[in-house]
Amino acid sequence: MSIIPAMKKIAIIRRNGLGDLLCAFPLISYIQKHEPESHITLFVDRRNAPLLPYLPPVDRVVVLPAKGNKYLNLWRTARKHRKEFDSVYCTKTSPMKLMNFFLYWLKAKKQVAYVDESWHSRLVNHPLPFDLEKARNMHQALKGLQMVAPELEDVPEEFYPTLTIPSDEKPVSLSSPIVLACATTKRFENCLDVDRYATLFNRLHAERPISVLIIGQPQDKERAQAISERLKTPHVVHFPRNFEEFMLFLDAAEFYLVGDGGVGHIGAALGKKGVVLYGGTTPTEWRPLSNKMETFFHPTHVDHLNDEAIFQALKRKINSGRDN
Repeated sequence: MSIIPAMKKIAIIRRNGLGDLLCAFPLISYIQKHEPESHITLFVDRRNAPLLPYLPPVDRVVVLPAKGNKYLNLWRTARKHRKEFDSVYCTKTSPMKLMNFFLYWLKAKKQVAYVDESWHSRLVNHPLPFDLEKARNMHQALKGLQMVAPELEDVPEEFYPTLTIPSDEKPVSLSSPIVLACATTKRFENCLDVDRYATLFNRLHAERPISVLIIGQPQDKERAQAISERLKTPHVVHFPRNFEEFMLFLDAAEFYLVGDGGVGHIGAALGKKGVVLYGGTTPTEWRPLSNKMETFFHPTHVDHLNDEAIFQALKRKINSGRDN
């Protein structure tokens, strides 16, 4: 049985990271299903806010200030919403002093967060003890869900986050199937060598013609061009000018080969198939919430992964077809 009480006004806090925000949505979806009369307010950073129009709606969004002292900004925000909520959930699933203060300042009747033995943890009136070993073997989204449904042992597929692109615009004219490569990765450990990246695509193209869409941030132009120069497949390189264009490019590809980061999580929520490479960060905690994405992990760097295994996995995805 769920321990969700009779809630009315609920706040969910997920400050930063596109993948982190997507991992908070199973909790939101769970509450929306089991407490449909609740009014949900989502607190997010300005960096995350552009993703919200593509996600299922919540009742209200509060965008946290991006500039200035973060403690002062959160105190000012909390003052505006003081004693407004019955329950507040911090989906930062490891202890964080800043969030403990924010929950305390909001003065909700029930404040829920993962905490440790630090003095500021005592500010939270419904603390959840943080167990590092247990956390390492649990998905981020499940940690959030267990705040209200501790009986769950996995994230139910019905609560996987989904994204919808409102536009039918096609930003590229490549032939299908299109495979996405991202020159920008979250961490260096997830950054596959450009020669190996290109070799994988060229091998795929030799067996079945594909097109490659390379995207990235402007600061990664050199890496994007290096991948492009080594490709023997039809391909284009794009550096999205804004978030809306970024989402259109992500939706244009049917398949992904990317490193850990927001792109893999967004692709999963868009229903894409693909392979995501993890170096250091474990898929156990951070895999995209999708049965269509396959993950590979190495404890130090993705360059130590087996190319043949990656090739065969991506080949299976492409051969399985887009809709199967």
